[in-house]
Amino acid sequence: MFPTRMYNTGTINTGHIMARLRKNCTDIRFLKVQERFFDVLGKTLHEGTLAKTGVAGLAGKAKVWDTTFYDHFRNLDDAIKQYDHRHDEEIKNLRDDILCTCPTMEYTFTKILVFIKSNKKYYKAHLERQNPAPFFSITKIFRPILARSWSFYGRDQFDLCFRMFSGEFYGIIHFWGESEKFNESKINGHVARLIRLAQNATQRLY
Repeated sequence: MFPTRMYNTGTINTGHIMARLRKNCTDIRFLKVQERFFDVLGKTLHEGTLAKTGVAGLAGKAKVWDTTFYDHFRNLDDAIKQYDHRHDEEIKNLRDDILCTCPTMEYTFTKILVFIKSNKKYYKAHLERQNPAPFFSITKIFRPILARSWSFYGRDQFDLCFRMFSGEFYGIIHFWGESEKFNESKINGHVARLIRLAQNATQRLY
């Protein structure tokens, strides 16, 4: 069995950790190990067993010494933060990819749902933790699209409509994930629902 501890880490020297992080951030082997940590972390979050698993358990699943964890992260909270940040970068890339064209609502919502489907373990974990934040970060992608379609609204009306629509978006994704297990065959139906909600936004103001 792979050992879970090489030596007693004692008090962690944060300055030393950060120096190693800066030194190793472009090392290919370092990045490959970090990717293994992210993969294991994602699966552990999905299973809801992170607190029970701990640093030693994550390292064991990644097949490295548990002290190697501190070459990459300060602690578990920092690992989760970096994991979410990496996903935020993927969302930013998706946003740039969509907005570089002149996208329709159908194109935009389809791309978003396909992206969620391809990252379903990540989003499933957050649904189970009842954490809507990652889903609302996606709304930044379609905000400019809706701003173009709702250009006749004043700023206050637009903000109200957008908040309402964002809540409806989360509700649809929540249902898709919880009840339909992110079934790919349901994407077109949910895209059509989102388009109808966006087009009928005015009616919900009164």
